[in-house]
Amino acid sequence: MIKKLLICSLALTPLSVFANNFFYLGAKGGLEDLRAKETQLVSYNAGGVSESIAGGYLGYQVEFSKYFSAAIEAEVLSRDHELLYSASGTDYQAKMDGATSVGVVLKHHYAPNVDFNLRFSGVQSEVTINPSADATSKETGDLNGYQMAVGFDLMNQSQMSFRIEYVYSNYGEVALYPSTETVEADETAIRSNTIMIGAHYRF
Repeated sequence: MIKKLLICSLALTPLSVFANNFFYLGAKGGLEDLRAKETQLVSYNAGGVSESIAGGYLGYQVEFSKYFSAAIEAEVLSRDHELLYSASGTDYQAKMDGATSVGVVLKHHYAPNVDFNLRFSGVQSEVTINPSADATSKETGDLNGYQMAVGFDLMNQSQMSFRIEYVYSNYGEVALYPSTETVEADETAIRSNTIMIGAHYRF
C-alpha cells in the first residue's frame, strides 16, 4: 500500500510542478507617439507622429511561487509611421514599418486573476528614407534599442487573458540621410511612448 502511494505521488509531482506553467499566444494594438531629436543638419517639419500600431506576441510563463512568475516573450509589430524632415533645403520622409522584440516579463500575482507586469526587451526596427525629390528608397539599416513596459494581465477561467500596458521604446541613434555616421552630432535619437491593449490564449 505504501509502495503504491509512493509511486502515485512521484507520478503526480511533475503535474503539480508544471500545472501553472504555460505557453501563450495573443494579439495587441494601440497608439504610439514617435519622437525624433533635431540635429545640426536635420530639422523636422513636426516634432513627432502619433499613429496606430498592431501585432502579435508569443511567450512561455513559469511560476516560481504563489506570488511571482516570469515569462520569456517575443513580439512582432506592424506600423506605418512617417517622420517628415528637411536637410540642406530638401524634404525627406523617414518611414518606420515594423518592430520586433524579445525580452523577459516579471509578473507579480497582485490579486486573484490579476498579474502586474514589468517587461524588459531588446527591440529592433528598420528605417527607410524616401526623398520627395527622388522616388528611390534609401535603406538606413536597422535600429537597435530597448523597451520597458508596465501593465496588467486580467485572466478568466476560459484560458483567455486581457492585457493593458504602457511601453517606452528607445530605438537608439541613427544618421538619417543625408547625414553620415561619422558626424555624431547629426545622429537622430528616436524614442516612442505607446499605450497597448491586447488579449492572449493560454495553452
